[in-house]
Amino acid sequence: MIIKKTILIFIFFIICSVLFAETIDIAAVRAEEEFRWGVIAYNSGFFNKAILSFEKSLSIKKSNLLTRTWLGRAYYRSGYVEQALNIWKDILKNGPGNSLLQQKVENIIYRRGLGKELTPEDVRYVISNKIDAAQCGYYPFKKPGGVYSDKKGIQYVTCFGSNEILKIDVNNKIIGILRGGVEGYDHPFDVVKSGNILYVTEYEGNRIAKCKLNGEKIKTFGKTGTGDGELLGPEYITLDNKGYLYVSDWGNGRVNKYDLGGQFILSFSSGLSGPTGVAVNGNEIFVADSINRDISVFDLSGNLLKKFGKGYLTDPEGLFTLNADEMLINDGKRVLKYNLSRETFSVLGDTESYASKLSGISVNPNGDIFVSDFNGDKVFVLTDMSSLYNSFSVNIYRVNARNFPNITMDISVAQKDGKPVIGLTQDNFYIKESDRKVDDLFLLKTNTDEQPISVALLIEGSKAMASLTGSLEKAVQNIFSGLGQKGKMEIISAGREPSIETKMGTTRLKLLEAAKNIKGANDWSFDRALRIAAADLIPREGRKSIVYIGKGLLNHLSFKSYSLIQLADYLKNNSIDFYTVSLENIRPADELVFLTEQTGGRGYFLNSPEGITRIANDIEGKIMPIYTLSFISHSESDFGRKYIKLSSEITVQKKSGRDDSGYYAPLRF
Repeated sequence: MIIKKTILIFIFFIICSVLFAETIDIAAVRAEEEFRWGVIAYNSGFFNKAILSFEKSLSIKKSNLLTRTWLGRAYYRSGYVEQALNIWKDILKNGPGNSLLQQKVENIIYRRGLGKELTPEDVRYVISNKIDAAQCGYYPFKKPGGVYSDKKGIQYVTCFGSNEILKIDVNNKIIGILRGGVEGYDHPFDVVKSGNILYVTEYEGNRIAKCKLNGEKIKTFGKTGTGDGELLGPEYITLDNKGYLYVSDWGNGRVNKYDLGGQFILSFSSGLSGPTGVAVNGNEIFVADSINRDISVFDLSGNLLKKFGKGYLTDPEGLFTLNADEMLINDGKRVLKYNLSRETFSVLGDTESYASKLSGISVNPNGDIFVSDFNGDKVFVLTDMSSLYNSFSVNIYRVNARNFPNITMDISVAQKDGKPVIGLTQDNFYIKESDRKVDDLFLLKTNTDEQPISVALLIEGSKAMASLTGSLEKAVQNIFSGLGQKGKMEIISAGREPSIETKMGTTRLKLLEAAKNIKGANDWSFDRALRIAAADLIPREGRKSIVYIGKGLLNHLSFKSYSLIQLADYLKNNSIDFYTVSLENIRPADELVFLTEQTGGRGYFLNSPEGITRIANDIEGKIMPIYTLSFISHSESDFGRKYIKLSSEITVQKKSGRDDSGYYAPLRF
């Protein structure tokens, strides 16, 4: 009898153990399935759905570190940065060490704090790289003169001694050599770019060459002489924002002004003896004078306004406008920064021990300074010392595995302060899948390539809009005409119940009809409308913008559901810029101004002299930090049930950044 009871108890415990194990297995499967749906939703841009799935997964399996990390990522992209930081900080506090997650948290805190306001005014630059013609392995260029950095991060360096122009990428690789076509260049000294046109000063030829981007000449203007528009040794050249060129005419001791077609406008020489570098700052022209050893400032008509630098400068040459209040000056062997409002000089970098005679100077979009050493046959790259060895902010935005094993991925690469990193090539990306290097990686699109444009027109839903129907239609018409075939638009109503009123890419007539039919209400909702607009834009490819059109006055319900900070973070973390169009000449609410400033947008007044004609160009010209890459996966997907890890490391010179992510292939049965 005792034996039978013992056997029965033993069998009972075995059955319970089996059932318990099966329950655990079922729970694990459910947790894994919810995690899978969360990853898919995240990579599709549906962050709220991703949050729900990750939280369901964690409710079943609370200790899963990977799921918690992904939950923080989904909160971050959804604009809930504090929640994301709390999750990640908890992981760092209680879990194993994770340097990548620690760096991500530090970068976010830096951006949300004072950021650059805490940076000392005396920023110290160091030589991070140099391109030396005498060094083995480098192309033997001679006497580099002018340096020009374009918006794509390409450096154009004129070589006076070897009659050519070098094209150099952000990795300091010479990627092209321009020689001026059949006719060639006659001692090119400086270069500037306008659209798809290069303007090159030819010192010995006493002319300016208008060239295609391949260096081939289209025409030349200016000729040898002392008369109007004639030249004797043209050196530096610059371009203002009104479409005029300014050329320092060394032999004639003056500066000549031309339009982009080569038509001579005027010249000015008051107080000049040996004009060298020229730079535009707003409505003023700055001219370096290596004989007088000073800088002259003129208005756009050539009237002398003031001089500075006498007694401090020794041999000023190249100039570069850093911002409205600061200018860079090459002075002999020194690189100087001049503060215009304080009228103070500071030495920017230690080049005196390495340089012979500095000539051209320019700053690329990533903040690196390029200076040419005319007598030393070198080009120096100067970098803010505090940024060396610091991580870029890298985020794998999206992984598209719908056509598995063909994978495409969007990767955001930004400076620590959030500015996009420009000019990266395929060589800068190191991708690993399932801990194996991806060998067949291909860079599909850079962040400066032409991209599809999606614009959500967010229409104010107040009752006051009823009297502004004509102005509203004019604004929509102008934006539609400005974008033309370059972009698609939709209407979002910010009424009592915000909604998407038209499909993206609809016709002008349907946009106008939808805009004027929005019903006004006192309790109209701005925050929910903005979230709807952003959520609809996020899954789309290319550049994404929200344009708010209205009186610009918000109500007490404007941030009832979502705070201003959450909305700003939602837009910033998904690279959506925010613009405002005020239908009346009333300054928009401070909250709207804040959103434009935080996202890099701009405000416009419909009835201002310039109107809103620039809005399309501003939207098109906005550079996002996102690069698109593709590769063929060699990982086993287990019919779409296996989580496949991805990591991306970006390295440029002495800067780097990294992010981890992952994806699931489509289910196959």
